[in-house]
Amino acid sequence: MHRPISGSYGRIPFSTLRGTNHQVAFELDPAGEHLASHEPPAYGVVLVERETLVVHTHDYLDASPRFPFQVPQGLDERDYALSHAVA
Repeated sequence: MHRPISGSYGRIPFSTLRGTNHQVAFELDPAGEHLASHEPPAYGVVLVERETLVVHTHDYLDASPRFPFQVPQGLDERDYALSHAVA
């Protein structure tokens, strides 16, 4: 599927991830143009127990900006995350 999708069909849970190769852009219109995208590839770690199933996803090769959670004193918290990213 090359898209992160999860849900259940009846009582059967399912989960798909972005591929480890190319990605497919998000498009819900069946008649729409299907395009590839530059989203980072992903893999999943699945934890299965007697009554539960948990899928953790990890986007590797993700180059999105990182920033500390705590806003340093004196900075405007409204635009902090966008303007103070760590390379």
